[in-house]
Amino acid sequence: MDANINENILLFIIGTLLWIKAFHQLSFLQITGSLYQVVVLLVRELITFGFYYMSVLVIYAIVGVVLFSDLMAFNDMASAMFTLFTASAKDYNINVMNGCHVGNIIGYIYFNSYLILNVILLMNLLIGQLAYAYRKSNKERNVLMLLYTLSVRDVSEADEKYSSVVSVPFPLSVLNLLFGSIVLGAKSPFLNLILLHFYFVPVMIVCLVIFILYQLIILPFCYIKMLGHKWALIVKAPVGKGSSSSLDRAG
Repeated sequence: MDANINENILLFIIGTLLWIKAFHQLSFLQITGSLYQVVVLLVRELITFGFYYMSVLVIYAIVGVVLFSDLMAFNDMASAMFTLFTASAKDYNINVMNGCHVGNIIGYIYFNSYLILNVILLMNLLIGQLAYAYRKSNKERNVLMLLYTLSVRDVSEADEKYSSVVSVPFPLSVLNLLFGSIVLGAKSPFLNLILLHFYFVPVMIVCLVIFILYQLIILPFCYIKMLGHKWALIVKAPVGKGSSSSLDRAG
């Protein structure tokens, strides 16, 4: 039986993973690495808060289903959790507890206790905890970045035996079809070094040619600039006129 695959969902998942990977690379940059570490610590605080929030939400939802199942907003677990979650976002109607069979007073006590505990206490606790974590982490942001960079050094630095397999520039990477298995099988630092030199000689030649062409192009402009400069020094002010020195500028 053929399975139908939604390509849009697949592309969304792949794109999300690529964005996460790209965001993770910010941790290795000097400009964004320290801020990235602060954000990571704040996310950890949010995860801790989320655990407490979900615990309170589930407990109140269970109590709501047991006591107020006659109300549409609490007739099942999903509806109760949704009602309480929207109340956390300050989107609630206190009159939703009207007409419950256990009494309106008990309903109001239940709903208001949730609002006091969750919306007032937990939300303010979250804001205070994030502010404290940011203030504490911001002082050590550079240290945290350097420690994280050192922690991945073992897996990010070039391997002396196999780096030629992964470091070969495009389009020479096609040569891995020939030399890749040899490098992996030989496990020789000397062979790896020889292949690295072989792979990067074309890169060196291209860079050298670009440098030489740039020098040839810029050299006439340098001489033109030099003639104008020497003309101003020798002809216009040959003996240091207008300066504190009387040395001969032709020399």
